[in-house]
Amino acid sequence: MKKFSVSATIPLVTPADIFEELFPTKAQLGFYFEIENEYDYFQGWDDDIYFSILPSPESPLDQIADYDEVGLTQLARVIAMAHDQYLKNATQLEKTTHVRSAHAFGVRVRVTKQSTLNGLVSRLSDSRWWRRQINRLADQRREHLAQMRRQLGKFSREQCCSDATMAMMKARKSKTDKFLSGVYKVVSGTVEHDRPVVFSLLEVARAQQANRINELYVNIKAMEKIAASKGWGWMFITLTASSEYHSNPSMGKNSYNQNLSPRDANKSIGQDWKAIGGALKEQGFKPSESYFGFRVTEVHEDGCPHWHILVFHASGVETVVEKAIRRIYSNRPHSYFEKNKKNIIRIGLPKENASAASAATYIYGYLVFALSGGENISANSGTAYKYQCAIKAMGGRQYQSFGVKGSSGKLRALAKIKRLPGCPENILKLANRLHVDQDVEGRNEIQLGARVDFFLGEASKLQFIKELGLNSFGERVEKIVGIKHQDDVSSVALSGLSEDIDTKLAEKIIAGG
Repeated sequence: MKKFSVSATIPLVTPADIFEELFPTKAQLGFYFEIENEYDYFQGWDDDIYFSILPSPESPLDQIADYDEVGLTQLARVIAMAHDQYLKNATQLEKTTHVRSAHAFGVRVRVTKQSTLNGLVSRLSDSRWWRRQINRLADQRREHLAQMRRQLGKFSREQCCSDATMAMMKARKSKTDKFLSGVYKVVSGTVEHDRPVVFSLLEVARAQQANRINELYVNIKAMEKIAASKGWGWMFITLTASSEYHSNPSMGKNSYNQNLSPRDANKSIGQDWKAIGGALKEQGFKPSESYFGFRVTEVHEDGCPHWHILVFHASGVETVVEKAIRRIYSNRPHSYFEKNKKNIIRIGLPKENASAASAATYIYGYLVFALSGGENISANSGTAYKYQCAIKAMGGRQYQSFGVKGSSGKLRALAKIKRLPGCPENILKLANRLHVDQDVEGRNEIQLGARVDFFLGEASKLQFIKELGLNSFGERVEKIVGIKHQDDVSSVALSGLSEDIDTKLAEKIIAGG
C-alpha cells in the first residue's frame, strides 16, 4: 500500500498541484481512507484524521458511496480543513480563481447575486457545507450503483432502495434526533413567568410530522371543493420513466442504460410533466386559472421513480393532457400508450355515479402510504420507508401541490402566531379558523371552509415583512421577519418568538422543579 503525506515545509500552493491530488475531480486509480496520523502539523487537525492511497480501480465517487455516516462526516472535515489552510494564505486573485474552480468530486460553489468572495471562501472552509455536498453525491451514486449491479428488483433481495442507503438514512435520523432532543427553547413571552413554556426541537419536529398528513389532506379536500364549485372534473395521471431507466424490470426486455441514474429518471419524468404544462399553456390553459392539483412520488422495485398526479381541471384540459402524453410516449414500444391508457390516465366519474370515489379519497391512500413509516427507527423497514429513503437519495420531492399560489409558507406562519398575546384582530381570526384546536366542535368543517377561502383569496391578503440580514456565510440576504394582514394596522413578528434555554434548566422546568 502506497502512503501519501505532505511535508510540513511545503505550502499548499494551488488547486492544480495539490487539490487535484488530494481530492480528485475525476476518476483515478486509488484513493482515500486508512487510519493514519500524518497531518498533526495542520492547526486544528484532529488526531483521528488520516489519508492513504489505496489500490482500487474505482473512481473516488464510487468509493465514498460505500462510506458510512462517520466516514462521510470525517471526509467533509478533512476537505474543509484543507481548503481553509490554503485559503488563509491565498492572495485575492488566488481566492477568486479557487472559488470558481471544480473541487472534490466535481463540486462547484454555486454563485448567486448575493454571493461575496468571503461567503464563497467560507463555504469551502465549512465542514457542514461539505458534508451536505458529499452526502448528496454519495447517496445518488450509491443508488445508481445498486441499479447497475442489479441489486434492486422485484425478484432481488432488495427492493426500491438499497439496504446501505436505508442504514445511512436511519443513522442520520438518529444523529439528528439526538441533537434536536438536546436543544431546548423557551417561548419569549413566558420567560418571566413562574412556569415558562419550554420545549425541545425534537418535540416540534415530531409534531410537524404528525400533523403533515392531516394538513395535506385538508388542502386536497379544499381543492376538491373549489373544483366542484367551478364545475370542474378531475383526472388521475401516472407518469413513468422509459425502459432505459429500468435496470431490473419485472417483465419485458431489459434495455437499461447504465449511464442513467434514479435521479436522471426523476428529472425525465419532471420534464414530461413540464411538457404537459407547456401543451396546456399553448391551448390557453393556465395553472390556477384552469387546473391545479397535487402529486406524490413512488418508487418501483428496481429503484426507478414514478409520479401519481391528481389534476382538478376545467373542461378541455383532459383532451390536451391525453394528446400530450400520447406524443411524449411515442418513442416507446408500439402501442404502449393505447395498451396502458387505463393505467396512465384515469378520469374521475361524475359525483352522481354510485361507484364514484372522491378525488381526495383517491389520492389519500397514496399520500398516507408515501408519508407513513413511523417514529420508531427500528420500525422503518417497510415499503413506505424504502420509498422515502430512495426519493431522498435521488434528491426528489415526495409530494408537491401545483396551481395553488403562495399558501404553504403563510399557513405555517399563521400556526406559529395564533397564540401570541396582542395579535392583531384580522390575522388572529384567520389563524384561528385555519388552525382550529382539537377540542372545538365542528373543527374539520371550520378548517375546510377556511382553507377554501384561503386558497380563493384570503392568502393574498397576507404579506410577509422582509428585512436585509446576514446569512451564516456573512452575505446580505432578505429574511422574513414578520407577517401582516392588509386589514390590520400592525404586523406580527415571526422572529424572536423563542429563545435558547440551558438544557438542565429546561429539563428541571419540564419536570416541574
